[in-house]
Amino acid sequence: DSPTTIIYPGAKNLPKNVISKDGTIAIRIVKHEFCQKLIHSLNKPIISTSANFSSEPSPVVFQDISEELKEKVDYIVQTGRDKMNKSKGSTIIKIKMNGEFEIIRP
Repeated sequence: DSPTTIIYPGAKNLPKNVISKDGTIAIRIVKHEFCQKLIHSLNKPIISTSANFSSEPSPVVFQDISEELKEKVDYIVQTGRDKMNKSKGSTIIKIKMNGEFEIIRP
């Protein structure tokens, strides 16, 4: 049961650094309890990146995350560092301007 990421076209009223070059915004619907509680308590979305660079495989454990990436983030949560990531990457669905959608990654 993986999380879902939806890519929406025509993003506006958002910081430019979260909008892709093609004008889309990707929003992940999280299922992880810690993330849900954090978002709920802040009452705001969280901007983040994946725990890997796009050319690298997704890490299975915290130690697999590159030191270079760790140095580029503002904060690293202590929760779950000793757990393995057993889920695959999120399901990615891209919504097109005409309302049709495409499944990028099932």
